[in-house]
Amino acid sequence: MKLNNISKVLIFGFFSSLFFERSLWMIYLQGKGFSMSEISFFQIGLNIAMFIFEVPSGIVSDRFGRKISMFLGLVCTIIYLIGMLVAENNISVFIFFIIYGFGIALLSGTEQSLIYDELLFKRRKNLYHKIIGRYNFISISALAISSFLGGVIAEYNAWDMVFYLGVISQFIAMIVLFSVVDFYKRNFIHDRESISTFKMLHNISLNIYILIISLAIFQGVFSSITLYYQTVLKDNDFSLLFISGIYSVSFLFSAFSSVFSGGIADLIGEKRSIMLFSLLLLCFLGLSLMFGGIWIALTFIIILISYEIIDTSLGVLLNHSLSPNDRGTILSMVNSLCSLIMIFSFWLIGALSNYFDFSKIIFASGIFCMLVFITIFHIYSKKYNK
Repeated sequence: MKLNNISKVLIFGFFSSLFFERSLWMIYLQGKGFSMSEISFFQIGLNIAMFIFEVPSGIVSDRFGRKISMFLGLVCTIIYLIGMLVAENNISVFIFFIIYGFGIALLSGTEQSLIYDELLFKRRKNLYHKIIGRYNFISISALAISSFLGGVIAEYNAWDMVFYLGVISQFIAMIVLFSVVDFYKRNFIHDRESISTFKMLHNISLNIYILIISLAIFQGVFSSITLYYQTVLKDNDFSLLFISGIYSVSFLFSAFSSVFSGGIADLIGEKRSIMLFSLLLLCFLGLSLMFGGIWIALTFIIILISYEIIDTSLGVLLNHSLSPNDRGTILSMVNSLCSLIMIFSFWLIGALSNYFDFSKIIFASGIFCMLVFITIFHIYSKKYNK
């Protein structure tokens, strides 16, 4: 049976999202003798690399095609996974995290552009929320499966296998990518206007910049919280198997929310959907800060469900506002700002962890982020409706 192009992209999303170490990598590094401040330093290095390379990677995507950017991103990811097996000191781990940062920059947002370009060419862009929801469902489900299997393998202390499986998965994704048609390179790239990146950014409306800032704040802070949450669970005496299990369950709930987010948006609108789940997330963060216990595990599920719905809807609003020739660059600019915010949040959380309870820091930073995000998004909504 011959697969259509979107189906191939979905298969790529599955294999490229199989990260067996994702829910345990901090614990893995702690087991190798690295402190939380050192791990924060590695993560800051990754985010600095993302920040530096995000906009250039978007320019690469817009000028040479989406597949080139994605292929180079997979190469960097494979180098990182192999590096985690052999790295033994601060410098080597830091270098491999930087390489992975380059890879994330090359991959982030590119699959969205790849899908949107095809739908735009076929005049079916109204299906984007449905298709990207399906893509996210498959990708997050793959992450859930691999996270749980990684936890099972780690229980037997077979850490090498965790990373070997990741390398194999990325190679399979690379093979699938070769068969995908890049509609942007085939149909749009020749129509690209020869204007400078700075001029293109100057022509973007203020309201799009407000949307970009709100998206970057939300992604940046909650990406950091999701990464740190494994330590929050460990500090509350949950086992490795439970941690990998709660990550897997949360990812599965998040995957289903990606599919249903389109229906929710059709029912109440993208902006109302974003505000509704922002308030839900804010409520659960407050409950965890006050009561702890089982609320910590439940809040993580709510974080990933709300994150997926809010992030997908924000992405739909942004993509509908962009043209094919600047989409890659603008999405990379969002990711660049997100990386900058992650750098600051990792530094701040790492510094405060020396003086305050780690779990309290995570929940307090999440509450502050949501209050800022809701305020900025409200400003965007008011300007949008004028």
